[in-house]
Amino acid sequence: MVSFSYHDKIELKKVGKEDIQLKKPNLYMSISLIAVLILLLTWLIFGFVKFLVVLFFMVVILYISFYVKKKFFKKRKKDLIIENFEYELLKIEYFIPSQRFYSSDLSNLIALDEQTESICIIERKTIVRKNKKIRIQNKKEDVFNFVVLSYKDLLQSEILEDKRVITTTVRGSQVGGTLVSGLLADGMGSVIGGLSSNSSEKSEVKNIQLKLVVNDTNKPIYLIQFLKEQEPINKNNNKYEMAVDQVNHWHGIISVLIKRADENSRQVNYFFGVQHRDVHGIN
Repeated sequence: MVSFSYHDKIELKKVGKEDIQLKKPNLYMSISLIAVLILLLTWLIFGFVKFLVVLFFMVVILYISFYVKKKFFKKRKKDLIIENFEYELLKIEYFIPSQRFYSSDLSNLIALDEQTESICIIERKTIVRKNKKIRIQNKKEDVFNFVVLSYKDLLQSEILEDKRVITTTVRGSQVGGTLVSGLLADGMGSVIGGLSSNSSEKSEVKNIQLKLVVNDTNKPIYLIQFLKEQEPINKNNNKYEMAVDQVNHWHGIISVLIKRADENSRQVNYFFGVQHRDVHGIN
């Protein structure tokens, strides 16, 4: 298989509250004025006590409405980001994803094309474009970079739990004339394992990542987030168990591809070794 790797940068539709906010901001002003009017009339007609009762219910209603609106914005933003990832995948030629995973923080996506035995990684970065005329109305835009890597370009896969290495698979042959052990501190050979709730003494975890080292001098390392929490969560938590299953699955996929690359290299080396002996008449 021919190894191919390329990058692209595309500015897609903006993702953020400015995309999904109400187009009529004057509506909020009208509602506020009506609410103030109702409160004043209640005070004047029914007295201070009933005014406080109405005020209490209004505060509760406002709180609930803002909470619902916040949840809606969060879900809508997530849906828009996923749509952009899918749009980016569709644009890639000769890559048909059979499996994909969106990182827990939606900062990147990893996808597998089983037919070509290649991996695609898409990274998302949010940039702020300042409006020179109106300082308040700064626009947020998502910029997507992607790379497609042949299985031969995969050098190492590691599972990290709170930045500690749990298990590693390493390419055990030469790639592009450069010895892999020269690039990786772990040296030659491969160690294939997995993450489980008993992998470490810690009972609580904040982060689970898959670290990939690839044959690309411009960007040799990619980190895929499978769990990212503000506060540590217990290993009995369903969120942790789901993240463990997912990271083990993708580590297993990369390990299989690395093993295939090793087997392919051994067959090529054996073939050229036989040819060399035949040419020079060596038994």
